Amino acid sequence: MTVPQYAPVDLRTKILSFRKDAVKLKRGEMVAPTMAIIYPTYSCNMRCFGCISNAENARPANIDIATFADFVRDFREMGGESLEFSGGGEPTLHPQFSSLIGLIADSNLQFGMITNGTRPDVCSTALGYAGSRYLRVSIYTINQVDYLRRIVQERDTLGSSCRIGGKILLGSSSVPALEFLVSEVLGVGVDYVSIKAKRHCNDDPELLPEESKRSIQATIEDLRSRWPGRVFGSITKTHQRGECWLSPLHTVVDALGTVWVCCYYQDRVEDISIGHLSASAGHDFKTLWYSEAHRETMQRVIIPECDYYDCRFHVYHDVMNEELADDRSHLAFI
Repeated sequence: MTVPQYAPVDLRTKILSFRKDAVKLKRGEMVAPTMAIIYPTYSCNMRCFGCISNAENARPANIDIATFADFVRDFREMGGESLEFSGGGEPTLHPQFSSLIGLIADSNLQFGMITNGTRPDVCSTALGYAGSRYLRVSIYTINQVDYLRRIVQERDTLGSSCRIGGKILLGSSSVPALEFLVSEVLGVGVDYVSIKAKRHCNDDPELLPEESKRSIQATIEDLRSRWPGRVFGSITKTHQRGECWLSPLHTVVDALGTVWVCCYYQDRVEDISIGHLSASAGHDFKTLWYSEAHRETMQRVIIPECDYYDCRFHVYHDVMNEELADDRSHLAFI
């Protein structure tokens, strides 16, 4: 099995560390999520071609502080360890961003963020938190490189151990500039560059002839060999094989307080939300998570729709299905 690597820690290593929870899920038990992905806002100051959240950006919303505080409390009490801000929208546009980081710090959660990097001063708030583990800047144009440079400088000034990466979503139209863009991003001092393909739009490299796709992948491999340990990526399309049963390893909460089975809910025909966080209505996170509605929602997932994007759980399922089906596995032993 070929596993694409998009970051310093490969996907196989990541998912195998969750083996014990995967065994419980395979038995039909529900487990508490270890990671939470939060979309703090649906506001965005960019309009990137191929973005899956453009519709949400047209009706901006921000997660309520009280709702977020209640969620963080429940999540931590359930054993949650890490929380990522992404979107949805641009996380740093939340008007109370520093308060959100404060609540995360109070709960001693590990923190990561995916941002467009256009607000380096706000990013510094996250970099100032000792629990920040990574900050990944999605790079769409060369104009963002100066922002990225300022973020790296702020990280170094603060003495933060947070790893900073550049994430390039590669479309067919931007292939000629790939080598230049990778060089420029690495030049500002980031720890690594991750390359993934745009999906489910007219700029999707998957629409190109096979020879063109092989050429692009060869270029990526060349970049990886020139900057070993600093450039990662692939445009190889991933697919979901069989049912999606590992999603409870994480949770997703959007700017409206809606809890979702996974990040890729925008383009689906069916509703894959678990419910809406509302303490006054008795819809706290714990109640929603362990509800029958959660299990029913998981059963409503239409698998072909999972293939619109390169969801990391495609690989996670391949690895874990292989691991749990192999009687020769020694991973249950020290």
